[in-house]
Amino acid sequence: MVKGFIFLTSTGFSSEPVIKRFKGSFLNYINYSVAIVTTAAEEKENNKYAQLAKEQFVEMGFSHIDFIDLETEPDRDFTQYAIIYVCGVILSNFLNLLENQTLRHQSKAC
Repeated sequence: MVKGFIFLTSTGFSSEPVIKRFKGSFLNYINYSVAIVTTAAEEKENNKYAQLAKEQFVEMGFSHIDFIDLETEPDRDFTQYAIIYVCGVILSNFLNLLENQTLRHQSKAC
């Protein structure tokens, strides 16, 4: 299992200070996988911002990048990903998404 961090930004990688901060924190993970969660994004992995995020990860040197939609893959195992990028959400939607995933996994464990 990869130990990860939470990096929250409302601008994605469209701001130079955000890019610098991200690179300073996460470039040690460049050989690890990236998950771009598109569940809340319009057009899912075809969303222009999801595609832009993928391009930006590639430009930073990441090579293994997967798009994940929790509506179609509700049991997806994220332990192989060092970076999970959530696309197309505001914080309240993201927290609901996390809560639903947590509750789903807790009910399976019972």
